[in-house]
Amino acid sequence: MEASQTSEVLNRLKSAGIPVEVRTISDESGLDTSEILVEENYYDRGCDVVEAWAEELANSKPRKKYVCPNCGSQNCQQTPHIRLNWVQQCKDCGFEFVG
Repeated sequence: MEASQTSEVLNRLKSAGIPVEVRTISDESGLDTSEILVEENYYDRGCDVVEAWAEELANSKPRKKYVCPNCGSQNCQQTPHIRLNWVQQCKDCGFEFVG
């Protein structure tokens, strides 16, 4: 993870009573990354805390509103597609498009 995100994760782990160690590494490009280490017996709980943080972070980002090129509706959803894996599908007219 980027070093700038480390403090939030550390605070959450410490609040959950999980002892933690941080190692910051600078790579050749100058980017600092951090490894967060927990004892093996705290590993599963630590993963749960980090996964909850990541989910909150993902949900806090504004999601792109797709507009159907066929009818102009914003009532679109992602749906599986055989060749393209995923496409957007308009819930109003059924038109499928790559979003």
